[in-house]
Amino acid sequence: MWNGDALDLDAYLAHLGYEGDRSPTLATLRALHRAHVLSVRWENVEAVLRNSRPLDLASVQARLIGSPLGGTCFERVALAARAGL
Repeated sequence: MWNGDALDLDAYLAHLGYEGDRSPTLATLRALHRAHVLSVRWENVEAVLRNSRPLDLASVQARLIGSPLGGTCFERVALAARAGL
């Protein structure tokens, strides 16, 4: 459903500045969640202007990882979910 296997995980982790353990542990989950919250920018200008933004992985990844722009809660959650957070 989330197409997490299509996520460029290395680019995502680099964007977060995360270089820690990747094993599926509670400590890893907490570290990744913290890095996501602190590194992925918030932006809601498009929502205020009532412009729609696609939530497909390619669009979300390009906006939140491949550019200095931020995203809405929907985009940020879509990215985190695909990363398995």
